[in-house]
Amino acid sequence: MRRLLKIIGIVSLSIITILFALFTTYVYKHYPRKIDSFEVNNSILNTKILIASQGSEFKNALLNNIVDKIDNDSTYIKVIDVSLLNELEPNNWNAVIIINTCIADKINKDVSQYLVESQNEIPKVLFITAGDGMWKPNNLSVDAISSASRMSKIENLSKNIFNRLSSSENIASPNFK
Repeated sequence: MRRLLKIIGIVSLSIITILFALFTTYVYKHYPRKIDSFEVNNSILNTKILIASQGSEFKNALLNNIVDKIDNDSTYIKVIDVSLLNELEPNNWNAVIIINTCIADKINKDVSQYLVESQNEIPKVLFITAGDGMWKPNNLSVDAISSASRMSKIENLSKNIFNRLSSSENIASPNFK
């Protein structure tokens, strides 16, 4: 009987250890990271786009694709981490793109606060990575796109985000390469 309990204990502990290792690996791989801020072009340009993002392999690739595709000769682009959104004046931008993760059916608290507090006419596109790609925020007046983090979709998602911004009268149609 003691030997059976010992075997059951060892097996149980092994299963718990394996599950913990898998969970830790999942969180490390998928949990959003902070990004470094950077700017493209001079802030004196007429068209100004703010891009706030979280970091991950997919989000970084999407962010870089969007920045590369916007005609940088006519548009000032500022890229920041989403945690800095509430430190910037919303009215200084022609458009705002937010690249965010949905975790447990919630978007980042800084993003949510920014969207609630900046109820102005500036076009905002909220891009959300969600497991199934079908999640949309409730009670927020924002143009939202959601998708699973699939690298093969980056080109089409970039065009979709840009097309939603370009349809606004507030943005002086930066060219999309």
